[in-house]
Amino acid sequence: MLFFLFLCLIIFFYWQFQMIRKYSFQYDNFKINLPQRKVCINGEEVAFEEIDHISVLELEQPSTTEKAFSKTAYHTYLTKMLFHLKNGTAVSCRFNSKGALYKALKQLQPFVAIYENIEQYKTSLYWRLIVFIAFVILGIMWGLSAR
Repeated sequence: MLFFLFLCLIIFFYWQFQMIRKYSFQYDNFKINLPQRKVCINGEEVAFEEIDHISVLELEQPSTTEKAFSKTAYHTYLTKMLFHLKNGTAVSCRFNSKGALYKALKQLQPFVAIYENIEQYKTSLYWRLIVFIAFVILGIMWGLSAR
């Protein structure tokens, strides 16, 4: 029985490691330089004047099982921001969290046309509070049941 439990723990930790590798490192290096009015994506600079508009594509999201059992997957929201340039090409940038995407879109909003509802990417403190309280209640119930 102890061997089976140990084997299950090894499988669970391996799966958690895979979730961290799959979702934590899946984003691009993105910086906004407001004084120079440029965006830097993985070392490539694009001036605000070259950008026609910005759109956002939602990528494949973590499954419900991954979100239920992995904190990394729970906070992941995979998207791709497309910078449509005036010369007809597009430059893409991947994000793995709603917060980072929202912050980038809010900073770019005064300078570039954005064809998205920015507020849909705003993280809600309300839901985080509900999840935190649920975990606290479950922890207390589990602690009381162990006695």
